[in-house]
Amino acid sequence: FMIFAILSMMVVEKIKDVGILKALGSPSESVFLIFLFQGAFIGVIGICLGLSLGLLLTYHINEVANFIHYLTGYHPFPPKVYYLDKIPVAVDFYTISFLSLLTFLVSFAFALYPAFRASRFHPIQALRYE
Repeated sequence: FMIFAILSMMVVEKIKDVGILKALGSPSESVFLIFLFQGAFIGVIGICLGLSLGLLLTYHINEVANFIHYLTGYHPFPPKVYYLDKIPVAVDFYTISFLSLLTFLVSFAFALYPAFRASRFHPIQALRYE
């Protein structure tokens, strides 16, 4: 949803630039592809950051829990409650791959409407109030 909101705001902010591009003869398809690739790029960056931070936290969850216990005196996963000395870690790369692909498709889908809206601006309407 943030990709949709960011690209919608970008379309509003870049009306003048889109109008100049279209006035210079740029086809609507190229303006569409510019905003579509921008949305896909934002999605890929988000997936990469989320995967790296998530896997880093997953593989070091016991160190993080021990650090929190050291700082605050509170154990986030008390052994008396969970009956575990340390938290087991099992990463399913099939699920991670599936969710990453699904996330990319959703981010791509949310980039379609702002890209379509930007490509449909008429150059005169876009430049009228500038």
